Amino acid sequence: MTTRSEGQYVLEIAVHSLTSAIAASQSGADRIELCAALEVGGLTPDIGLVKQVLQEVSIPIHVLIRPRIGNFYYDRNEMRTIRSSIEEYTAMGVHGFVFGCLTSDDQIDVPVLQEAIEWAGSLPVVFHRAFDLVQDPEESLRHLSSLSITEVLTSGQQSTAWEGRDLLKKMADYKDGVTIIAGSGIHSGNLADLRQYTGITHFHTSAKAFQRGLSDEQHSRNTRLFGRFHDRDGKWESSEAEIMRMKSILDRSTPQRG
Repeated sequence: MTTRSEGQYVLEIAVHSLTSAIAASQSGADRIELCAALEVGGLTPDIGLVKQVLQEVSIPIHVLIRPRIGNFYYDRNEMRTIRSSIEEYTAMGVHGFVFGCLTSDDQIDVPVLQEAIEWAGSLPVVFHRAFDLVQDPEESLRHLSSLSITEVLTSGQQSTAWEGRDLLKKMADYKDGVTIIAGSGIHSGNLADLRQYTGITHFHTSAKAFQRGLSDEQHSRNTRLFGRFHDRDGKWESSEAEIMRMKSILDRSTPQRG
């Protein structure tokens, strides 16, 4: 199972549930990043969820490996957990991993990354948005390329990809085997402009929409007991309609620089 060939557009959807994974697959997404807890940037998903998604979804599935919230500096005990997750999910048949690690001074932690790549075997490892914290993006891309990392997920070191579009455009010109995946704040309203401005062909989004699940009476009781917390009224799931809109935008395009 593979994604599109070089030079073609790839739309990857970050999902945290079977519902969202099925929505992504049915609406034409090219790949899934499977995780838990999107609200904190994503964590390693539960084994039961990974098993379900593998059984019911036909597009490639990359699993996020992040054992906890917080920084991306991992001690040896955390690395034992990371190794266990990678080995277990490899045996289950996932198609790749998403991982990132930094030193305490925000450099690529090369020894730790080398270990993760070794544990993943022949499966690809995408370096995630920990990249947005590095001090020297160009030097960091060279390090990642030397370690056979071929894809890097980044917002251009800003809170959204649109805000980071100038750095994304610069990194898209890097010709040493690293594909830039633009992520954060991407939706159908800005995708065409971002594509044209940066020349990037790979995009990452959750495409999520809120699905309300409580009546007004239930909402009032929840608020009284737990305080105002919007997400208790329902849940966030990837929107088939939004994914289809984004796919349509990309399908009408041909890769070019603006």
